[in-house]
Amino acid sequence: MAGQPDNLFAPPKSVVADRGEEIESIKAGRGERLGAKIIDGFLFYIALAPASGWLSVRLYGGLNPSAARAWEWMAAVPYWLSGGLVVGLAIGLIDAVLVQRNGQTIGKKLCKIRITRTDGSPVTLARVFFLRYLISAVIRFVPFVGGLYGLTDVLFIFGESRRCVHDYIADTIVVRA
Repeated sequence: MAGQPDNLFAPPKSVVADRGEEIESIKAGRGERLGAKIIDGFLFYIALAPASGWLSVRLYGGLNPSAARAWEWMAAVPYWLSGGLVVGLAIGLIDAVLVQRNGQTIGKKLCKIRITRTDGSPVTLARVFFLRYLISAVIRFVPFVGGLYGLTDVLFIFGESRRCVHDYIADTIVVRA
């Protein structure tokens, strides 16, 4: 009989769509990720500027013949450091809230991208902080290995999957929001 299946007791067959093509179409581009990184870096630079100003005066003020002028600047140190601390904590808090809510930092939000798990589920703040950022930061402090890791981490973005080493460690992917 032409219309009957070969085996009436066989399990039903179904077509399973490959999620790889679906995820590939929503992955964030390299330029978008770079833009978000630049924005986030600039914001933290603003927070660190008061402390770096203090450090410059502290290191180079004493070498200046007019060292008395350096002492005037150093008198303002508590204000510089506390200002940088307040701004840094505010940026960190905003980033933490954004990551917890929808997997974005300030830069990622402005570039309209977000972090998600490779299976499409949302990321947690703990996963992003510990696996994505903290492990990478600790590795970067290891002499020689840290510099090599930092370079390798960045260069992985040019691979076919467009994922950095920290993305593989945390099982994350950056997609368009």
